[in-house]
Amino acid sequence: AAYDGIGGDVLSGDVLSRGDETDRMAVGWARAGDFRRIAKHMIDGHGRVISATADPRGAADLYSPGADEEALDYVAEAIAKHADAPNPIQVFFIMNRTRREISFVARGVLSSAGAVFSPYIDEDLADFCFSLPWEVSNMREKTFHDEVTDRAYPEFAHVPFENGFTSDPTPRTPLRHKLKSVVDMARVARFMATDTSPIEEFSILLGLGRPLGQGFNETMHIHDRLVDGLSPTRARDLLAFADALQQHRPRHLVSDSYMPPVSGTARD
Repeated sequence: AAYDGIGGDVLSGDVLSRGDETDRMAVGWARAGDFRRIAKHMIDGHGRVISATADPRGAADLYSPGADEEALDYVAEAIAKHADAPNPIQVFFIMNRTRREISFVARGVLSSAGAVFSPYIDEDLADFCFSLPWEVSNMREKTFHDEVTDRAYPEFAHVPFENGFTSDPTPRTPLRHKLKSVVDMARVARFMATDTSPIEEFSILLGLGRPLGQGFNETMHIHDRLVDGLSPTRARDLLAFADALQQHRPRHLVSDSYMPPVSGTARD
């Protein structure tokens, strides 16, 4: 069995930026009915994360040029549906990002577990958290999550909470790992080259001259190429291709990027 803390952050006070001034401003915009401003803040923020340049519209310019205003209106309308909630942004995130995106962790990444328990989205707990205005979820400079945890475990209340995630160790990227990555990318490029050349697809996957960060560029390009014009025949080909890629993967190995160097040998 596995436990997934899905929903715990948003339900217990962490909306956009763990209760700081960004959250305070967004809640004020929501109460003023300025949902379009909230939408732009979220879209630009995400754009800056995935872009390789200072322009946050990199993905939009590639995949939906000229649709910026339409996208803003669409997201703003989705937030406005929850205008009567004590914390409209909280409900929007749970009903959209958590339910439609983050939930794939429990149903996908953790699917090999015999059961996946998600205690934070217990219906009674969720309803209770939805009833709390932002000021209660962020009282005395703490999120509701932190306050409850401190009261439940007072002997550890002096231990500060860590914001964000611990950084991964610096990858070794040994030569064999780099070669496998290049070979896999070439296989993917060849599979996607239905109306283009494998070389063109490979160049795009490398991200040369593209406005997105490397990993984001690969993910979005592959998604765009595989979803656009997907047919039953192409879907079956995709499943067969995925099986073929799987056959080339090492068994029982999550990643060889962080394997420690062999004693007495130099790092690659």
